[in-house]
Amino acid sequence: MSAARKPEPLSVLIVGCGAIAGGYDERRPPTAKKGGGVFSHAGAYRAHGGFRLAACVEPDAARRRAFMARWKVTRGFASLADCRRSGLAFDVASVCVPTALHEATLTALLAMPVRAVFAEKPLTDDVAASRRIVRAHAKARRPLAVNYFRRWDPVMAALRAELARGEWGRVQNVVAHYGKGLFNCGSHVVDLLGFLWGPLAPKAALRVLDDHTAADPTVDAVFAGPGGAPVYLVGTDSRRFFDFEIALTTDKGRLVIEEQGQRLRLRRVGLSPLFAGYRVLERGRWRATGFGDALIAAVGNMHRCVTRRERLISDGRNALAAQEACAAIMALAKAKGRKS
Repeated sequence: MSAARKPEPLSVLIVGCGAIAGGYDERRPPTAKKGGGVFSHAGAYRAHGGFRLAACVEPDAARRRAFMARWKVTRGFASLADCRRSGLAFDVASVCVPTALHEATLTALLAMPVRAVFAEKPLTDDVAASRRIVRAHAKARRPLAVNYFRRWDPVMAALRAELARGEWGRVQNVVAHYGKGLFNCGSHVVDLLGFLWGPLAPKAALRVLDDHTAADPTVDAVFAGPGGAPVYLVGTDSRRFFDFEIALTTDKGRLVIEEQGQRLRLRRVGLSPLFAGYRVLERGRWRATGFGDALIAAVGNMHRCVTRRERLISDGRNALAAQEACAAIMALAKAKGRKS
């Protein structure tokens, strides 16, 4: 009896050869597997082992050649049009171009033989365009994953289940610190809270920090979470340091997502050792998260989506919801004309 034949790896096209495509993992050994952190599309596909990097598209010839050499990519093209004329078909395409090019790139890929797409966030630079993209992919039955990678962290999934079971009681309020743009990084907060807890309703925009781009500053914002619980997004000037931390205060304690999501601090309510009768937050304990391997889990979900029709954990719908919430806050900020 012959041994079972190993499945052929899925073919990948990477569009755009910058940092998120592979640059963040340039110093990582090409054969490295899980552990130590993978933060690029090429790095995740390589670490997963079920993909082959078949081609890339990058107009900068030097960057394209360097990417092909680093990641052992066999074909390279200066444009998507050149790639399309080649007649090649792909199982997955990763969209790693600047946000302003997302709509055109995603639209062009719909006309190509590609089975599924993994796009960077935000989906596009315009809510109406993102709605068009989501509708078009749904109509074409083309799976569209969006890289809100913390959704693929199993520790975040476990926390979501704990909150749903009521193990921490009612969420009283949330305070989140972020920087480097409302759409660029603030949308990660909005999306993660939507995943863990429920959708957020935009309520107010306060201070605006010009620490990212003219179109995407960092905005202090107020949302209402499930049950009307207040959610405060507080901006930190990323020109000083990068900040990403979320604290959920509940009836039974406080959950703090620290160090950009690399660890979770769990603080239960207990009796004060100093003041009789007072209930206070204990010092707590820390739980390491799957932050560094979340992107590998993401492409694993992509692999099973293509081969087994598994549901995507982060797709165009939740990405659009996060973008719509952030766009509503940005509109409030512009209406008030507040800047710092």
